Amino acid sequence: MNNSWEQRKFEELYEKVSRKNDMTYGTDDIISVANMYYKQDAVVKNEEYLKTYNIFELGDIAFEGNKSKSFAYGRFVENTIGSGIVSHVFDVFKPIMEYDLSFWKHYINCESVMGPIMARVTKASTMMTTLVAKDFLKETISVPTLKEQQKIGIYLDSIDNLITLHHRKYEIIDKSIINVWEQRKLEELIIEYKETVDSDCTLPVLTSSKTEGVLLQEDHFGRKQQHDISGYNVLPRNYCTYRNRSDGTDFTFNINKCCDKGIISKFYPVFCGKDNDTFFISLVLNNSEEVVREIGYTCTGTGQKVLSFLDLQKMNIRVPAYTEQKKISSYFEQLDNLITLHQRKCDETKTIKKYMLQKMFPKKDSKVPEIRFGGFTDDWEQRKVSEITKFHKQGFYTTEDYNESKKYYLLRGTDLTENKLILKDTPKIDATEKDYQAFKTEVGDFLIVRSGTVGTYGIVYEDIPAIFGSYLIDFRFDMEQVTNEFFGYFYQSESFKTQLRQIVQQSANTNINAENIKSTSIMLPSIDEQKRIGEYLGQIDNLITLHQRKLDNLKKFKKGLLQKMFIKEKGTLKET
Repeated sequence: MNNSWEQRKFEELYEKVSRKNDMTYGTDDIISVANMYYKQDAVVKNEEYLKTYNIFELGDIAFEGNKSKSFAYGRFVENTIGSGIVSHVFDVFKPIMEYDLSFWKHYINCESVMGPIMARVTKASTMMTTLVAKDFLKETISVPTLKEQQKIGIYLDSIDNLITLHHRKYEIIDKSIINVWEQRKLEELIIEYKETVDSDCTLPVLTSSKTEGVLLQEDHFGRKQQHDISGYNVLPRNYCTYRNRSDGTDFTFNINKCCDKGIISKFYPVFCGKDNDTFFISLVLNNSEEVVREIGYTCTGTGQKVLSFLDLQKMNIRVPAYTEQKKISSYFEQLDNLITLHQRKCDETKTIKKYMLQKMFPKKDSKVPEIRFGGFTDDWEQRKVSEITKFHKQGFYTTEDYNESKKYYLLRGTDLTENKLILKDTPKIDATEKDYQAFKTEVGDFLIVRSGTVGTYGIVYEDIPAIFGSYLIDFRFDMEQVTNEFFGYFYQSESFKTQLRQIVQQSANTNINAENIKSTSIMLPSIDEQKRIGEYLGQIDNLITLHQRKLDNLKKFKKGLLQKMFIKEKGTLKET
């Protein structure tokens, strides 16, 4: 897809409707907006009250004002199930453009896209927010072509379907588990594989990572390691290994899936199942709470902990019959493959963004970028950031106790998420009126984290009673010269990072200050071209967020299954 996404006002896409129920619909047609299903046991005061309900048709969107950690200002939900009715408290909007149902189901519900918009078009109350419909319809959103909507919709639906399928598979597995899990010594279940190599071995060198599993050492470190491989252990495909030394009591057991046969350090014992499934054994060793506790009791050493293969074999674990082990292993391997697939999709989108950041900003000594939107031909002009800065200030320092009942939010680096200001468990303080006026945030402010997570920033899109804290720097730029979104992507670019590396303060925590940033140079095109660049890269960010959310859901689902999969008992496994 090469077409740019187009900025459209919501009033070009939806119209607010108030179609009251003429009793065509009954209680069986009442739709739950939050969960998108027909309520089975809906109760209303009387039949006449049903006339107050709003008609809600397929493709319509309804505003739900409940605030949550996921949706700070409420959210829109699309009707994907068919015609029905909803309570009069829900504002309903009807699509007036050609649209793809699946695309808009995800897009209109995406907090990273809609959150800043909702912040501007809602009014807060105690537990809910109220939508100002006329303000909402004046807001804009980037919209792809119908053809691209359809492709994205199909892709996101396929992910949803796979998640649903795996939920159902788990239910089938869960119902089929009727055998009692038996406590067994590991020496009865696994056997060590002992094959070592000489220094002239040409097999690939592997490493076993806590987060990445077994992979080529060259891929893990980004370069070939020069060391003596004499005595390294051979690790065949589908065999398990672990590092027998750890700074704590956590040991990670990984299966070789990356090559048919490789070699790994002699500090990594290699084993496989003995009439038992190797992958299932690794699941137990990594995820069973009682086994993880048992490992903590079994490993030896006062500094670095050691878990020898001999000691590992003496441990007890609970296992089901072999057929059940295979069924569980097969399921989790499929789930891991699905997670890997969507991680790759997410990584590919991030790679595209990185590439475009390199190509859409001019390189050193150049006045135009390598990739440019049609219709723009003028040279970019170089400016010092100091020349486009109207105001900057380091944040407010206080030792005041926090309390939810106090007046002003005290903003921190953790409140800057996905390049936006998003309040989440943000503390509140009672500053003096003088301090509030001196350090209050305004719509259009560009907040930068100056220490710790340097490189993080957030744009303020809403008017809230907030003070920026001491670990933040607040910038206000000349909007006639630069847009916040364009500056944000410049801030992420290699051009800025290269300049910053030359002047940044190095300490235990890397620090930057306003003068560091102001001393850097920025190449500026026209405001119209800046907006196009900001919109395009913003679309990529939105896709990354959508991919990441699906990936996180899969990982969360897997974690939940693993927590339910193994027997939980207090204490240690005793020898039978």
